[in-house]
Amino acid sequence: MNFNTLKKMSHYALATSMVGFILTFLLANIAPIATISIITFGFVLISLSLMVVLRFVLNKKHQEIFISEYDELFTYSTIVLAAWSTIVNATYFEKINEGNVPNDFSNFHLWSMVTMAFQVITAFILLMKANTGINEPRQLNERFIKFVSFIRYILTAFNVVFLSIIHVAIKSFTTDG
Repeated sequence: MNFNTLKKMSHYALATSMVGFILTFLLANIAPIATISIITFGFVLISLSLMVVLRFVLNKKHQEIFISEYDELFTYSTIVLAAWSTIVNATYFEKINEGNVPNDFSNFHLWSMVTMAFQVITAFILLMKANTGINEPRQLNERFIKFVSFIRYILTAFNVVFLSIIHVAIKSFTTDG
């Protein structure tokens, strides 16, 4: 597998993930929210898992690519957050779809979705920058990667807060109808 094929595959993975988010925002008023969320996060889980595999393949082929362990950690944390959101939506599927949730649930759910979309985008930016940065001066590439990594730290922290609030609200403050 050559470098350009891997690069195209990573673009397809990003597109797969973004399709999930676009579906969420387009179908938000038509389809039940838990159903759309499970589908969206399914797309995210598939695309991020593919991205992790691509990183391993690229690191084996191109040793000069700069990808730190922290970037990998935040890619894994994004996968865990997507799985957590999927589990919450699947566990409380009927309550969410019937609207038997606290009033603020929709707001935090929206913020979590937007934050997750930006987490996915930054994950792919790091992958693409690491892949295209082979011919750039290493110092410039490292500076950009550190900046995007910092953004990922902030996004991950916010998403943990949003998902925690969603989980507590749906578990403790829902009504039965």
